[in-house]
Amino acid sequence: MVPDLAEHARFFDHLVELVPAKFYYGDDYERVMPRHLAKAARAAFKADVKFKAKIAKREKLDPTTAATTLEVQRRKAQANPDDGDGKGPSPSGRKNADAVAVQPSEDQPAAAKGLNLQLSGAALSRQQLLDRLHKKVEEARQRRKAPENTAAKAREWRQNTLRGNVAAKQQQQQQQQQQMLAGAKRKNSAAEEPATGSDTPGGGKHAKLQGQGPQLAKKVRREDHGGASSGEEQLDFKFARIEVEDGGRYGKHAGARKPSKHVLLKQVEAKKAEMEALEGTEEGKAKTQQEAWKTAMARAAGEKVLDDPKLLRRSLKRESKRRAQHSKAWQERVATQQDSQAARQAKRNENLAARRQTKMDNKKAKREKKLLRPGFEGRKEGFITTGGSGRGGGGGGGGSGGGGAK
Repeated sequence: MVPDLAEHARFFDHLVELVPAKFYYGDDYERVMPRHLAKAARAAFKADVKFKAKIAKREKLDPTTAATTLEVQRRKAQANPDDGDGKGPSPSGRKNADAVAVQPSEDQPAAAKGLNLQLSGAALSRQQLLDRLHKKVEEARQRRKAPENTAAKAREWRQNTLRGNVAAKQQQQQQQQQQMLAGAKRKNSAAEEPATGSDTPGGGKHAKLQGQGPQLAKKVRREDHGGASSGEEQLDFKFARIEVEDGGRYGKHAGARKPSKHVLLKQVEAKKAEMEALEGTEEGKAKTQQEAWKTAMARAAGEKVLDDPKLLRRSLKRESKRRAQHSKAWQERVATQQDSQAARQAKRNENLAARRQTKMDNKKAKREKKLLRPGFEGRKEGFITTGGSGRGGGGGGGGSGGGGAK
């Protein structure tokens, strides 16, 4: 009976350990609503909560201070030793489980025999965890029969690789600095060239550079103090240029602006005719070899060599066709703009005419309203009776009417 109870106690202790202590027992923090506090009290409460949260997180991540649920249970039991009403936690099961060695007997069921739980004890320290990790790594190395000096070789290779990367990075930075310095020197030498030809006593590069800003003048003064060594260093730098025996240069910025395709086509055709005339001679062979060498050097320097007349004609034809298409599209665009402008102008004229007509109608209506007489409808067009007797009779009638009224 006792072994069964101990086994059950160990099983329930294991279940308790699976639940974190903060969910099993809750926390001891006081629930306060910050919105109901004063401003100063609210700020102090927030600072206190932040400080406690930081401490709790540090304790949670520290293996030396981390406590399992069973340890918290033991602490609570030790804090309340007289609590025997059954409501508080009872560590008796855990103690009995530790005191009694469980040996499943033959009359126990199969489930009880196979119940073999690995319970975690107290939290391990950081050093113990590191020792366990190193031990597992060593066991894995022995299982795969790895040589002992492999780790040392790997560590040495990693250190050498890091040193090589650092050295390569430093060398690259030095090269970039040298290139920037060479570019600045080339710019300064280009600024000096127009100023060196002045022979006037008040001239010189300082006099010519007075209106070009203080920065350029400072550069020139710095170069003057440098002496002739800086000029010699400038001559040592050449970028993307290849000089051949005939004095030609190949490179990205070697010569002037490249000629058009029409000029290139004429040159290629003339050169082809010349080569055909010299075909079969020693001079022709030498010239052919020289042209082939020039073409190869130019292509090696990154230039695009246009020496095929067939491709040049095709390119010119394609460009002319594209130019015609662009011209047609431009003409259509201009025509569309003109039509749209004419339509807008016609609409504007129509709106202005309608506005003028509306103003005239309003003026006429105002004039008609001014000519109306009170008690009469419409505009005065003349007397009803046009004869003299009518006017007299009208007057007599008016007089008799007046007498009758009296």
